[in-house]
Amino acid sequence: MVADLLDQPLVGFDADAVDAAVGQVRDHVGWHIAPSATETVTLDGPGSDTLLLPSLLVTAVASVAENGMLLDPSTYDWSANGVVERIRGRWTGRRRGLVVSFTHGYTECPPAVRAVVQRLAVDPALIGVRSESQTKGPYARSRTFEPGARSGAIDEYTERILARYKLPARS
Repeated sequence: MVADLLDQPLVGFDADAVDAAVGQVRDHVGWHIAPSATETVTLDGPGSDTLLLPSLLVTAVASVAENGMLLDPSTYDWSANGVVERIRGRWTGRRRGLVVSFTHGYTECPPAVRAVVQRLAVDPALIGVRSESQTKGPYARSRTFEPGARSGAIDEYTERILARYKLPARS
């Protein structure tokens, strides 16, 4: 997972912590961000003239199928922010009624996202369970940090950075 978000590995960081941080960022923003990739997704039809793809940086739409029928590209238009508009009429309202193949994502991981991954990888308590042990002479101590108020939750500082990359809430 690390290699496909971070174009260059984070040197000196635990690979598992980096993978967990990448996963947390992707879960939080709702899409993969980087690198550019072609995906085929099945979506519920919105029943309106606007379809929202799970991306904020679309670079191509290869095909759209509605209720099993491949659509002519002249029947829809799309924008880089992931909006696909039906030129005449409305999209189906059927669940899993649309299949879209599209290319999206940044070519390289944006520096702000890379910095967030670094920050989360440095403090694994922000991500999830971890354990640590200490031994000093005849005494041993072991602690486990369970997910709690801080872990797995994006703090306000990180939220402000990631807000630019977060998919809007969908109904």
